[in-house]
Amino acid sequence: MDSQIQLTITNSVEIAMIENIEVELLGFLRSELRNTSIAFNYQISEDTEERRPYTAEEKFKAMAKKNPALLKLADEFGLDTDH
Repeated sequence: MDSQIQLTITNSVEIAMIENIEVELLGFLRSELRNTSIAFNYQISEDTEERRPYTAEEKFKAMAKKNPALLKLADEFGLDTDH
């Protein structure tokens, strides 16, 4: 039985974040699943996908890119899309 859990990470910062809770998480999984050989295997994704939108403005632009009708609605209702 393969006891490796493959975690695909987008950058090394995420690995550091997971490593902060790794001991506690592995302890929980090993206890609940009654399998002491469970381990994590990290792989940094080589995906060239653009980063996720973070701010409200970035989120709106990303949604408007997928659905241009949002721009028309924002214009018709005089919505401030910068916040």
